[in-house]
Order: sequence, then structure tokens, then C-alpha cells
Amino acid sequence: MPSIPPRRARSAEFGPRRLVGVSAGACIIVLLIIVGSFPVVTPPSARVDSGPGGRGSDPIRVAAASLANGAGPAEGVRMTCPVDSVQIASCSSSPTPRDSSPRSAATAPGTSTLHWTGGPLTPSPLGRVAWMTYDVSDGYVVLFGGGNVSTFYNDTWKFQSGTWTNITPVSSPPAVADISLAYDAADGYVVLTNGLPCAGPAPGCRIGYLNETWKFSAGVWSQIVTTAHPPGYAWAAMTYDYADHYLLFYGGVDPLSGSAGMPYTWKYIGGAWTNITSGPQPNQAFRSAMTYDVSDGYVLLFGGGPRFGLEWNYTWKFVGGSWTNISTAVAPPGVELAGLVYDETLSEVVVFGGYNASSRSDLAETWVFHAGTWTAAAPTGTPPGREEAGLANDSHDGYLVLFGGNEDGVAGYDTWTLMANSSVPLAASAGENRTRAPVGQLVSFTGLASGGTPPYTYGWSFGDGSANSSLQNPSHAYTTAGTFDPQLAVKESLGATNASSLILVVTAEVTSTYTVSFQETGLAPETPWSVTLASTPSGSSTNSIVFSGLVNGTYAYSVAAVTGFASSPSAGSVLLAGASKMFDINFTAISAVFTASLSASPANFTLGASTTLLTSVAGGAGPFSYVYSVLPSGCSTANTTSINCTPTATGIFDVRVTVTGDFGAEANGSARVTVQSSPANPGTPPSPATGGSALLYYGLGAAVIVALVIALLLLRGRRRRTVPLNQTQPAPPRGVGPPP
Repeated sequence: MPSIPPRRARSAEFGPRRLVGVSAGACIIVLLIIVGSFPVVTPPSARVDSGPGGRGSDPIRVAAASLANGAGPAEGVRMTCPVDSVQIASCSSSPTPRDSSPRSAATAPGTSTLHWTGGPLTPSPLGRVAWMTYDVSDGYVVLFGGGNVSTFYNDTWKFQSGTWTNITPVSSPPAVADISLAYDAADGYVVLTNGLPCAGPAPGCRIGYLNETWKFSAGVWSQIVTTAHPPGYAWAAMTYDYADHYLLFYGGVDPLSGSAGMPYTWKYIGGAWTNITSGPQPNQAFRSAMTYDVSDGYVLLFGGGPRFGLEWNYTWKFVGGSWTNISTAVAPPGVELAGLVYDETLSEVVVFGGYNASSRSDLAETWVFHAGTWTAAAPTGTPPGREEAGLANDSHDGYLVLFGGNEDGVAGYDTWTLMANSSVPLAASAGENRTRAPVGQLVSFTGLASGGTPPYTYGWSFGDGSANSSLQNPSHAYTTAGTFDPQLAVKESLGATNASSLILVVTAEVTSTYTVSFQETGLAPETPWSVTLASTPSGSSTNSIVFSGLVNGTYAYSVAAVTGFASSPSAGSVLLAGASKMFDINFTAISAVFTASLSASPANFTLGASTTLLTSVAGGAGPFSYVYSVLPSGCSTANTTSINCTPTATGIFDVRVTVTGDFGAEANGSARVTVQSSPANPGTPPSPATGGSALLYYGLGAAVIVALVIALLLLRGRRRRTVPLNQTQPAPPRGVGPPP
């Protein structure tokens, strides 16, 4: 009878085959856990370029991104685009009249009457051809370098609130002219590239052509080293393309070949240059001008030509990586080296000046461009014709600013502003603090102006034959009794005037007068000191200062500082009400000895983060000056109590500050700054702070452990011999047994 194979024991069914199934299921579960731990990545099209410091919330850039993604506002509908913590903008619309937007002060395109106002200012950059741009991050117009027939410069100036200020830092690009300069909204700083450096003994000069890229941020210049770079062309056009979100560079002149224009297009973003030349290119790369037209949504290029002496008046636009010729029959004359910029207040592109070879002269024409159409403007007060002048939109002050340039062979040093004339007529209003006053008593007058085009100038005549006043709010005392008619005359910047008059009765009644005396203690004999009472200063080398002839009223006073001493009180007010007053002023010597301490916050951080160095001074006499040393790379000293910087190298730095006070006394402080490698750098294991990267790290570790356990189980299963449950162990052969 054939034998029936015995059934395998139930315990043996969990052999290698089933273990393989279990291991596959375990691996799938582990993989699902790992994949589920990855963070959700927002598509690039849904983001707004943030740049350093979270600049993605810049309203212009948010609006530009909205337009580029097809979510722009319809006619008469205002878009709201709040930006969340990760710089993602969510735009929504609400019916809002167009004139109620924050830019309601802007004049409707094509209807404005323009006016140039200007002349030499003090202080001011020296006469030169100039390049300027508006620094959005720092809030002012910045000018760098330029030159004239004898000198090139590497100084830096800012123009803000109608005033020039020299802000040249310790480290700057070389002295250079014919540069490309523009604000990079994506990266949040001003970019300078290319140009013609000078070759001579002047400070900052170097021989050859500039083929470098520099950035200007928070008042500091620093060079950016790139692997690719546009050739060292001079007179290239550059502007930020808000539709395509990068800095656009076009054309220029190859200094080695002479006068030929080079029609190449490059872009700059995130510290890198890329050649994007493709398709038709404008054949006017020689000294053309370029700006971003916010109203029309594209980069606009005008003027220039293929070579010297051949200027065209063609107009091109750049959008979506492509150039398109949009020239019109009506356009400005063909020019080179004209000023071209978008005016935010007018909502139009403005072009001024430039050299015209046909007339062999520098033009003084102003044209505006809007909705594809050029219109000749007829502004009043036009500057002299010029080429290579700096022209920028001053967003802080609400007008265009023009500086310098080549005025038919003369380096200009004048500053001009362009703005729209006000449609509201000029009005003047005069006021006085009383309508009756005794002889000899001061009467206060106030002047107000509105409408017209600021700034205003004021002129007062008091009607008694005394000298006029140019103050807006003067005071005057009449010496004779009678009825007078003080008059205020106001003049606006365009020359219009208006006047307002008053009536004042001066009586012959006798007015009592009083004195205010100040007595000092604490100063050595014959030490000069002074007090100002009611805007009238008085000094003495004795211990007493007396003001006389004062009537009832309240008067403010202040005590001038005396080197090495502190006064108490140092300021206050005097109330005269029928009696004279006397005050004691006590001077206390200040010790020249002081201490200084330096702190860093944070003191330990990773590369790419910023730190703030703060100096504290105790005791001594100011003013104090500050010099920082042993700073990390990327940090620069400044004469201030606090500096903020972002190191560009790792290491441990014992930063030192030297503080100098009055009398030449010095004190030092130090702080240790530790800059570590970023956790994201190659060779550094992720940490819990790295979010999704940390989960991936731990997940992979768990997967390795599971795989090792499965391998051990498989190995054990293969080695184990299975025995059926319904059979017993066979007896060993006869004669065979265990050893005794």
C-alpha cells in the first residue's frame, strides 16, 4: 500500500514564502509613512518672488505677478493681494472707483501739464555724466560714479527730500562711467555692471574695461562673482522686468571694436547672469535707453542705433522673453544717450534729451509714452539740452529727478525735477495772534499757502516802513501808535503769486516790562556760557545773564552745552505775570572716563543668517565715535552704536569695538560671534529643524532597521528543519546511538 506523504506541521507554514509577503507589506507601510511626511510644495507659478528680507510683499511686485499670471484687475476693479508668511499672494477684487486708489494723486495719462524746476544745489555731486536709479529698499535715489573729460569718480550720493548727501562707503566699485545701473526687485538691491573705468592716478582708477557685477544694499557696495557675465560692454541698457521677474540687460558697445553696437540680451536673477538672446533683436544696441512701462506691462526700449552717428527713433517692447517692434509714425527724434524712465505719478514713460546726429546737438525735448503712443509734451521751465544725464523716478518725493549730463561739451552739475502742475489755484492766508497791541509789544504772524505747485516762498510787509520778512511765521514789534495793514505775499514754484492782508491797531498805552535773570554755579571764573530765551541767545563770561524788556507771557529757554559739563536745568520755560524772574543754573563736571561693552544678537548662528552688534557706553562725555574690527566677511564697520550684517563665511570671530569720547578718551568692548555651516550644506546630516528633510532622514533609518529584521528572519527560516506534528522522531539505526 503506497504511503501517504505526511502533512506539514502548521508551525512550518510560516516559512520563507510567507515571510517574503510580510516583508513586502512592511516595506510598503514604511514607504507610505515616508512619502506622507514630505511637505507640500507650492508650484512656482503660485508664488511671488520674495527676495531677501521678505520683499515679496512689495505692492508693485505683487501687482506685477498678478498681471503676469492673468489675474490682473478689470477696468474699474481694484485688486487686493495679501501675502502670507511663506510669500504666497492671494488676490481678490472688489468694485472700487479708480480714483480712490492709493495713487489717486496721479494725473490722468495724456492730460497733465508738466513743469521742470531746477538749478544748482548745495551740496551736490560735481559736474559729470551720471547714472542714477531709485533704490526701493533704502528709499532714495542713488547715483554712482560718472565723469567728465578729465576725471572719473567712484563716489556714491543719495537724493532724498530735495537734498543731495554723499554716502560713499569705505569699499566701492572702481571709478567708472557709461555703466549699467538698475534696482533688482527680485533680489532687493541695486545692481551695477560694466562700463569704462578711468586709467590714471585718481583714487579708485584702474586700467582696462569693467567686466564686473556689484550690488548696493543698505548703503554698502559688495562685488558679486558670477560664472557667466555679459561682455564688458559700455552704454548698455538695463532695467527690471516686472512681468518676467528678472533684471534685463540689452546691447552696449564693445570698447575693443569701437563704435559698433552689440545686440545681445541677458537676464540677471539670484546672483547669476544668463544669455537669453533669441529671435529678432532690436538693431539699436548703441546707446539706447530702456525702462519698464508699468501701465502697459512690458519693458520699453527707445533710441540708439547700430553705430555712432546713426540714431533711430524706433520703439521696441520686451515681454515673455521676446522683442517686438512697436514703432509708430509719431515719435521723438532719433537720439542716443537719452534719459528714459517710468513716472509713477503721471503713469507714463518720460524721455528727455539725448544727442541727435542730424542736428549735431543735445536736445531739450520732453516726450511721454502711454498705451503704445508717443506724445510731445510742452513743459514749462525746460532744462538745457543734454545727453548722458541721470534720470530717475523719485518714488519717495513723487517726481522725476534729473542730474548733470553732457550739455554740449560741458559737464552739468544742476538738478531738475519734473512734476505735473496743480489744477488748484494758489491761495494765501495771513493770521495774527491779536488785533490790538501796545507800542513795543511783539505781535506774532502766521502764513499759510495751498494749491498751486509747491514749494512756496513767503514775504511779509508790516506796513510801518520797517524791513520786510521772508519767514513764513514772523514776529514784529511796532514802535509807533496807529492803524497798520500787514500783508502776506506767497509765490509758488511756477511763478504764480497771491496775497492776503490784515488790519492791526497799535495803541500808545504804556506797557510794563520785566527781566529774566540766569545765575550759574559750577564753572571756573571767566568760563563762557550762554542761554537762549525766546529764540534770542545771550552769552557771558560772568556768572549772570539778564534778559530785559520782556512783557507778560510765556518764554522758552535753553542752556548751551559747555564742554566737560552738564547743566541742570538745561531747558525750560518762563512765565511772566507782572513780575521779573531769576533762575539758578548749576554746572557739574563730567568725567572723561567711560566704559564700553559690545553684544551680538544672536551670537551663535548658521551661515546665511544676520546678527546685530550693539555697543553700550556708560559714563564719559559725548559725542562718541565707533570703530568695529575683526568683523566676519560680509560685515563692514560704521560709526554708529548698532550695525546689522550677514556674514559670508563661517568661523569664530572676536569682534572688537573702539569707542572714542570727548577729551580723546577711549574704551573697548568685544563680543564673540560664531558662524556655523548651514544644516543644508553637503556633508551635514539634517536636524529636526529642517522639517521634511529630518522626517526623510529618520524614515530612511527606520526602513533600514526593518530590512535588517526581515533578513534575519529569512535566514533563520531557511536553516530550521520542519517536522510534521503527526509523526514521531524516527529511531536511530540499530547499532547507532548516542555515545555512552
